[in-house]
This record gives sequence, structure tokens and C-alpha cells, in this order.
Amino acid sequence: MVQRIRHQYLVFFVLLLSLLVSGAAAETIYAENFEELRNGLSSNGENTVILTADITAESSIPVMGKITLTTEENANCVISFADCPADEKGFILVGKGAELTVIGNKSGKITITGKHSKDTSLISVHSGNLVLKNTDLKENHLTGSGSAGGAVYADSGKIILERCTITGCSADLGGAVYLTSNEKSSVEGEITGVFINSCTASAGGAVYADYQGKIPELSIPKKMQTKLTISATTVNNCGAENGFGIYATASDIRISGVNFADLPAFGDSNSVCAVSSIVSLDGPQDLLHGISLEKSVIHLVDEFSIYDHATVTLVSDTAVSPYLMKIDRGNISDVVGYFTIVLPDGFLTEKNGKNLILRAYVNFDANGGFGTPLLTDLPCAIRTDLPINPYSREGYTFAGWAETPNGPALYENAGTITLLEPTTLYAVWENKDAESGYFRTITNGGYVEVSGHPPLQYVDLPAGASGDIYLSDSINLPTPEDMQVFSVFSVNITEYPTGMPSEIGFSLSSTELAGTDADSVRLYSYADGEWKALPTTCSVTGDTAVFEAQTNSLGIFAVVFEESSSAKSPLGIISIIAGICAVCLFRRK
Repeated sequence: MVQRIRHQYLVFFVLLLSLLVSGAAAETIYAENFEELRNGLSSNGENTVILTADITAESSIPVMGKITLTTEENANCVISFADCPADEKGFILVGKGAELTVIGNKSGKITITGKHSKDTSLISVHSGNLVLKNTDLKENHLTGSGSAGGAVYADSGKIILERCTITGCSADLGGAVYLTSNEKSSVEGEITGVFINSCTASAGGAVYADYQGKIPELSIPKKMQTKLTISATTVNNCGAENGFGIYATASDIRISGVNFADLPAFGDSNSVCAVSSIVSLDGPQDLLHGISLEKSVIHLVDEFSIYDHATVTLVSDTAVSPYLMKIDRGNISDVVGYFTIVLPDGFLTEKNGKNLILRAYVNFDANGGFGTPLLTDLPCAIRTDLPINPYSREGYTFAGWAETPNGPALYENAGTITLLEPTTLYAVWENKDAESGYFRTITNGGYVEVSGHPPLQYVDLPAGASGDIYLSDSINLPTPEDMQVFSVFSVNITEYPTGMPSEIGFSLSSTELAGTDADSVRLYSYADGEWKALPTTCSVTGDTAVFEAQTNSLGIFAVVFEESSSAKSPLGIISIIAGICAVCLFRRK
């Protein structure tokens, strides 16, 4: 009896195990209509779906498991989404963790066609994997502003396209393929042996590699979240306003043996446009329409070569890298002759070992001094030494270099600078007689930043004001009566146009205000033996109040804490009298 029970349990266990194993086993699903196709692609597990007929889709299809879509041996099948509602991001949706492989069987081929819609790609990938081999993607047009990926869209995960054809697709970004990532996601694309024909976009006629995270303003991202490798591929008769072949933003793209053939369908852009990206060229290239770089770098990999001269155009006015081009092997001088380099005004290049260094001109303005004019070029985006000041000025000492004619000295004599663009630096002069109060010399008005004379911050002078500016904090004059005076100072210049307005800026901390309402602070001027209040405005940022006062002449000024307005107004006086009367009546009682 016991043995019979044990035998029954054993049989039950074997049956249960067989059910579990059979449930987890891969299935082969034949699809000759849409319902069978949808059920097969949407199934969980690791299944193979074999197309046995052309199918017209009735809705979008989500992919949930690890699915292989193929045909019977040597058969050609078409999946058409022409009559499908375009209410999803893609007609075929590869979700998180899912994998879809679409592959023709031997000489057989699968063709997927689309329609005109606002923003529905043929295939959309989100945190999944997509492999297309021996597959045709055709005639899917996205018309919405900002639409992306006429044939394939991927915002994370990995896509592989091999021996495919993409024809007649369009979108606003990436006529054929669009890849994008951000700080928390990455995407990788491999395109090999693909023929991309007659695809159009506003940017990236064939492919757009994008990054939607924060991009450093003055550097290339250290870690690229979007990576694209495109090799042995032909881009034919594609068009875009920017990058009729490839457009890349903050991406790492590697181009190997790509043929950019025929003229663009529209526009007059470059084969490749790159912004804040690294463009690696590996193997033989046909770069007939050249490369446009904005804050980007070209990396020439080991086996690099091109069929003919290519144009590299630097469109950025700001350098973010010390080099424009670098090479793995050999010397940059051996290969740079293949390129015609087009640079903005003020930039030039220097061949240096394995790098093509980017340099920019620096003009050193004597700003009132004398000597042989100095114009030189320095390497970009790297800390480098400034030359020794060649100028002199009688009665003055050189104090450094400023970025504006009236600005403060930002760079010391023979100090260092990180140059990002062609620049003019202006000599700053200080009077050798410190007791004279000399501050700076200007030629024609403008904004003059003041340091070392608090609370004064700046003086904005009218056109025509010129000569030496003198500042003084030691003023011996009667101050405005019945008011609290914080400071008295003077501002004078050699030549000042009569009656023209100037602006004087000063600031006070909350500690300096000591509880005084910032709105009661005024700047007064002293003229003809009396003090007069000037129009003064105030803005408070954090613990600092910044004031701007308007004046039609220079001379002596005082920062004054005026009495509160209520104490001077009739209403304030009536209130005080009423208070006194009330006290007197109370005492009589």
C-alpha cells in the first residue's frame, strides 16, 4: 500500500515536471494572418514566428519576449502597416527586456512597410534589443515636428542592422534611424552593409545620433551615452538641411567604409554634421560632401584612408578641445593633406605629432601705451603662457591684461590663459603715484568695473568721456544734515562731456545696512556748496543690496541712509501729535 502511494506521487511529480518543461520550451508559431502574427510576436518566452503569407496589420504589435521573426525557406513576405492606426510610438514596439530578431530565411526576405503619420516609426525600441538581417524597411513618413526615426527609433538598448535596405522613409530627425540617450540610459547602434536610399529629414537624412542629457558648454562629454558604428554602408540620395548622411549630438560615432553617394535629395549640407561629438574615421571613406564640426573632434583610426580630398569645416566660434584632429598611428602630417580645413576667422591649425592642434589669434592692445604692436597665436582649450608685455607708458606701471578696454586686470604679465576663441586683450595701467588716486585710463566712455574702493562697484560713463580716472575715499566735507552717511567718495576723469548721463553702481551687505530698509538708501552728489539726492534704484539678491544711481556729472558723492518717509509726511506728523495729546489726556485723568 505504501509503495503504491509512493509510486503515485512519483508519477504526479514526473507529469508536473514535464508540464513545466514543455511550458518553458521554445515554440514555433506559423503566421498567415494578423491575429497569428500578433499573438506570436506578443508571446512571452523564446519563440520563433514564421511568416507564411503577406499580412496587413490592424494595430500596433508589442514584443514582450525573445522573439525571432523569419520566413519559410527562400520565401519573401510583406508586413504592411498602411491601414494600421498610428497611435503608438512604433508599429512594432520592442519593450523593456524584450528582444526581436527579424531575419530572412536563406535567400528569403521580410519587407515591412508603413504609411504617413505624425510620429509612429516602423519599429520602436525602449530598453530592449533589435536585430534586423536581410530585411527591407520601406515608405514610412513621419510628418510631426520633432518626430524621430522614420524606420527605426531607439531611446535605450541596442540595435543591429545587417544587410538591410531602408528606402523612402522620413522624419524631422533621422529619416531612417534615430538613436537617443540621457544621463540614466544608453543606446548603441551597429549598422553594417545597409543600403539607405531616398530618406530625408531636417537633420540626419539617414541617421541621427542624439543625447538628451546636459551637455558641458565648453567641453565634450567624458562619457558618451549614445554610440553608433556604421560600416560598409551606402547612403544614397538622402537629404537634410543639416547632415544629409549623419547628424550627431554629444555622441561617439565610428564611420568605416561608408559611401555617401549621389547628390542630396534637398539641401546643401555636409555628409556628416557633429556637435559636441567624437567622429572616428576607420577604413576607406568617401566623404564627398565633407564633415561639419561644432565643438567636436575627428579621430583617425588605424586603417584610415579616403578616396579623394574631403572638406572639414569648423563652424563653432568656441574651441572645446586642444586639437581638431588626432591619429592613432603614424604622423598627422602624412594624412592631413587629404583634407581641406575650413576655419572661422581668427583660427588656424598646427601639425604636431599625432594631433592637428587648433590655435587662435590673440591681439594685445597697448590701450594708451607705446611699443611694437603684438599679434600672436596660441593653442586653444589648454592652459598656456602669455608673452611678456612689450608695451610701456610714461608715469604708469603695467598691471596686467583685461578683456575689455576699461575692465579689470584678469591676466598677469607672462601669466597663463585658457584660450577658447580669437581674443583681444587690453593693457591695464596704474599711475606710479599711488597718492594721486589714479585708477585707470579710458579712451571713450563705457563700463568701468571698480575694485578696492567699496562700496563703489562700477561707473558706466558716456561716449566722449576719456583720459585718466581718479578715485578717492578721503573727503573732508560737511555731510548731509539729519541723515546717516555710510561713506563719501569721489569719481573724476580728465575729459567729461557736459550734461551727459552716467551711472554709478554700489552695493551694501545686510550687515552694512544694519537693519536699514534698502529702499531708504540714496546716493547724493555735492555741487555748488550743497548736497542733492540722485535717482537711485535698488535690487536685493541674497544678503546683498545692489544700487544704481544716475548723474549728469562726476565729482563727490555720499551713500546716505535717509530718514523713513513716514516721519516726514503730514500723516506721520499728525500721528505723532495725536499720540502726544493722548498721553496728556491720560495723565489728567
